[in-house]
Amino acid sequence: MFFVAVISVNVSYEKITNAKEWMKSNSIVETSHIEKYHRSKGITYCPIIMVRYYFEKKKYISKLDISNGSCNPIKQLVKNTIKNYNKGVDVMIYINPLNPSKIRLYDYPFGFYSWLMLFLLIISFIAFIYILVTPAIKLDKSKEDANKS
Repeated sequence: MFFVAVISVNVSYEKITNAKEWMKSNSIVETSHIEKYHRSKGITYCPIIMVRYYFEKKKYISKLDISNGSCNPIKQLVKNTIKNYNKGVDVMIYINPLNPSKIRLYDYPFGFYSWLMLFLLIISFIAFIYILVTPAIKLDKSKEDANKS
């Protein structure tokens, strides 16, 4: 659990750090639809939103990365997400200057799952320290008891 939390917090931190370098820009929604995927745990619906934007005087049309949790097994929730992205809608995006075809909607603030992983990391660390210290405390107490006898 400790290592999973470390990796998750690190990935979130890297997204936040990298986001500082991404350029903010306007885009126009070209198309939006829902795709259905058959996965190991059942059917999942994902919003597919293509936007048009310009970066350094060059036109791009790319898939918009809404967030980590935009796909859902409940189609109505995905419909609710996608209804905000009808054709022609102006959307503020962040463009990766190193790869301008990569865009996303947010600048990746430290989200719920990142805070959860950080919390689990702290709890795991405390548990690890407790496991290390407890045998030493018990050993000291047994020595004291042996000395008193």
